[in-house]
Amino acid sequence: MWSQAVRSVTVAACVGAATLLVGETAQATAPAPRHVRRVILLAIPGLVWDDVTASEMPVLRALVDRSAVGLLSVASGEPVTSCIGGALTLGAANRAVTSGTDCGRSPSLATAGRREAHSRYAAQVGVLGSALQAAGVATGAVGPGAGLLLSNGKRVARSAPNVAAAWAAGAVVVAVQTDALAGAGGSRADQHRADAVVASCLAGFTPADLLLVLGTADRPGHARLHVAVATGLRRGALTSTSTGRPPYVQLIDVGPTVMAALGLHTPAAMVGSAMTVTAHHPSVAALVDADRRAVLGRGLASDLGWILLGTTVLAAAVLTALSFGRAPPDPTASLLVAAALLPVASWLAMLLPWWRWGRWPYAVLVVGIAALLTVALMALRRSVSVDQSVAAVCVAVLALDAVARGPLQLSAPLGDSPLVAGRFVGTGNLAAAVLTGSVLVLAAGLATARHSSLAVLVLGAAALSDGLPHFGDDLGGLLTLLLAVPLLGAPLLGVWIRRYPLRAPLSLATAGAALVALVVAHPMQHGHVQRFTAGLRSGAALPVLGRRFAASGGSFIHSSFTVGTLVAAVLTVHRRSRALLPAAARLAGLPLVVAGAVGAVLNDSGTAVPGVMAAVLLPAWAADACMTLGRASSPSSPTAGAHRGNQFSGRVRARSGRDHATYHG
Repeated sequence: MWSQAVRSVTVAACVGAATLLVGETAQATAPAPRHVRRVILLAIPGLVWDDVTASEMPVLRALVDRSAVGLLSVASGEPVTSCIGGALTLGAANRAVTSGTDCGRSPSLATAGRREAHSRYAAQVGVLGSALQAAGVATGAVGPGAGLLLSNGKRVARSAPNVAAAWAAGAVVVAVQTDALAGAGGSRADQHRADAVVASCLAGFTPADLLLVLGTADRPGHARLHVAVATGLRRGALTSTSTGRPPYVQLIDVGPTVMAALGLHTPAAMVGSAMTVTAHHPSVAALVDADRRAVLGRGLASDLGWILLGTTVLAAAVLTALSFGRAPPDPTASLLVAAALLPVASWLAMLLPWWRWGRWPYAVLVVGIAALLTVALMALRRSVSVDQSVAAVCVAVLALDAVARGPLQLSAPLGDSPLVAGRFVGTGNLAAAVLTGSVLVLAAGLATARHSSLAVLVLGAAALSDGLPHFGDDLGGLLTLLLAVPLLGAPLLGVWIRRYPLRAPLSLATAGAALVALVVAHPMQHGHVQRFTAGLRSGAALPVLGRRFAASGGSFIHSSFTVGTLVAAVLTVHRRSRALLPAAARLAGLPLVVAGAVGAVLNDSGTAVPGVMAAVLLPAWAADACMTLGRASSPSSPTAGAHRGNQFSGRVRARSGRDHATYHG
């Protein structure tokens, strides 16, 4: 029975997840950083890992070998973080929108404070400096613009000629800044000058102190991942609970790190988290490689979006032609299957280091993976429909990736960019959209084939892999899926609902509530879900929701996926095209519409959520229609060619009638 199946799945999910949670509690708890005597914040705007070589920056290169190192995301409220924006972001431990490329010229703190207070991030200027001042910790600044890093929101930190003089004046936390690499060039002379500043900071440095060397801003016009070196902590890779993935840290993590290193309470206005160290120490070459991966991955995102728009329009054109009885060319079905597999192929391509080869090799790799998958699925087309096989591939790849915490998502063109720093682990917005759409279609197909229990298992596994904090950590995707599933279940489970009017819906609601409870109650308290629910209780999540709604609304104008979403919407209401879809696809239609609409509202990707769903499902359905209806055979008689359209149109009408009977039977 349906209700028994759901109860069994719910109990199994609860037991399995509880076991998982208990086993991972120790992993979720990061060791507290040791307390230090003094802290030096060395800000070198523009410093990237390409600069750190033994010939150009020998002092810093030697320091790297005995320190904790990481990739620093300097994401702020600007598309490319300027020197002033980076300094304000560091001091606020929140993303600042105020910009300025002159590192040595501090903006009006009163004006910046008002602007930040009314920005979408609601950052408080000078939180780090004011927290240190309230704790009685003296601060100092060395170099042009360094005082802004430790300002208290009203005035900048007191200036000193060098670190030794600042320490002699009683300073415990000293900010040092050099603009040697802040320009677009970054010549050898600039690298040597920056390295000399590193050497000056090491004069008088003791093992009881902490030195943070940070590339705090982008060079003009180029968003990159920057250098983060922590000397005074143990050797290894830097990480934080705000990223959840070594060796990635954020500029907003610097303030909490300083507070934790001094044994002070972290203010609630700081949205970052203290850096910690893992055992593995990455090489400089590996860090340079990860930076290149992030830069190229983000650069390809727009190109791939336009390609997916093209495949969506192509699928819509094929369905429209089929609805009017026009037979497609022979290779159309195979091309459409390959088009439907492009998104999942773009994620599978991350298994190979394509970023070392360039953009065109990546395009060849993605097309090659899609072609190989197409050959495999076309070989199975007599036993499994194309749309079901495409959905199964997407669900399998993305669910396994979610269980592994999203390695295929990181820096992928359709994944999570560390340069944007929305998320570093788990399931991204576009992957969640493909997973949700695919699992709804797959479950509908299984249920119409009288495999309802298997459909429930697939839905439960997808929800767990996407929602659990140690896996996909995706609250938006989980809520979208749980809102869409009842719409799929109501017409599909009519037989069981008639015999047990309340037990099936109640069991379904119980299963969904159990999944949400498992996610929210997870002991890993620094996942996206836990931070969001904690923010709802404290009110800190309101700016986050505002930013998401604003980004979602803006996507209707700026996203290429908007056109794909509109195309899918037109086909949804177009009766002749809708009649070509298989019964399972038509059954999943309303849940898919709801999932796309809810996903567009809940996620800052906006129309990209329903757009990427359409880019996968419409080509798969068009391919299925091509193969199911088939081409009318070319007649040998010259006069018989006139009957070709009628013959094909008859097949269209026949399929529509069969699917109508299946859907309503």
